[in-house]
Amino acid sequence: MGAGVPYSPGLWTRFKDLNPGDSSWIRVTGFVWFSFPAAGLKCNLVATCNHKGLNYKYMFVDLGRENLKPGQWNKVGIDYRIPTPPDPEDVLQAYFWYRGGGEMLVDDINIEIFTPAKLKENHE
Repeated sequence: MGAGVPYSPGLWTRFKDLNPGDSSWIRVTGFVWFSFPAAGLKCNLVATCNHKGLNYKYMFVDLGRENLKPGQWNKVGIDYRIPTPPDPEDVLQAYFWYRGGGEMLVDDINIEIFTPAKLKENHE
């Protein structure tokens, strides 16, 4: 990722296709690699919902404030509770957003959904 590629691949799905139900959430994880001091890491891991072009329930992790180390792969993640959408056409998104001037690598992005039924199955 760099100035020409500020957004990573990630999740982009409509609520009607996801059908999350009440009390569902996603866990987004990935690995980042950079070669400059961590204080200069201008990157967020973002999870948000979008209704008719406007974001709501926006949550992010500022990677520049995490205890990440340059020159090695660092695992980062965010847990995001999925709200009830105003419209089934609303979009759920999760991605890395890089605003720095150098280059940063992202790999092994994983997005997992947890629903009450799935949580119950895991505890039985």
